[in-house]
Amino acid sequence: PIPLDFSTAVSRFDINSSWRQLGKRLGLQGDHQPEEIVKKIYHRWQTESVLIVIHCIHLISQDYLETFIREFWHTLVNLAPEVEENRHSYKLLMFLIDYDGPTQQLEDVFSEAVDPSKPEKPLLSPAISKFTEQEIVNWIITERKNLPTNLTSNFKDLAKAIIRQSEEGIPEEVLAEIFRQCNLDYNTEMRNLLKRELF
Repeated sequence: PIPLDFSTAVSRFDINSSWRQLGKRLGLQGDHQPEEIVKKIYHRWQTESVLIVIHCIHLISQDYLETFIREFWHTLVNLAPEVEENRHSYKLLMFLIDYDGPTQQLEDVFSEAVDPSKPEKPLLSPAISKFTEQEIVNWIITERKNLPTNLTSNFKDLAKAIIRQSEEGIPEEVLAEIFRQCNLDYNTEMRNLLKRELF
């Protein structure tokens, strides 16, 4: 995975800082033109799956976001037809993470449905809602045979504890707490899962 984070003060206001951050993630030193960085990602995609995760897009202006998507994603999409169909099974995915919700109003930037005539428009995912205690109880009951017995013996109390430890059901926090209850490290397990699923 190639992460990019707009949460730093510099990245929020200076698009060149974001390009430098992305370039560093790709092993490039110093300043590079956006086209060079896009080509580096494109070439990597020819030999392996590429997952780009861009955090905190809610912290930048709409103009900044539109510029970044145009210079980055549109350029990458324009290179994609050069890939022979079915030549390889490597995947190229980009996730734009909005922790606050304003991208729901950016219809000009995002598409609500897959539109083959506009592949350059990123797909808008629905907002993630919090898990309820009952949903966690239902999940524990369904997955009982796959979970450690200490988690299933008192599952109602466990569901309450998970909700309490996950800021009232924030999905990522719920997952992290479930992993912790199973004596597993969330970050390590998620990295391994992504490798298995995408690569």
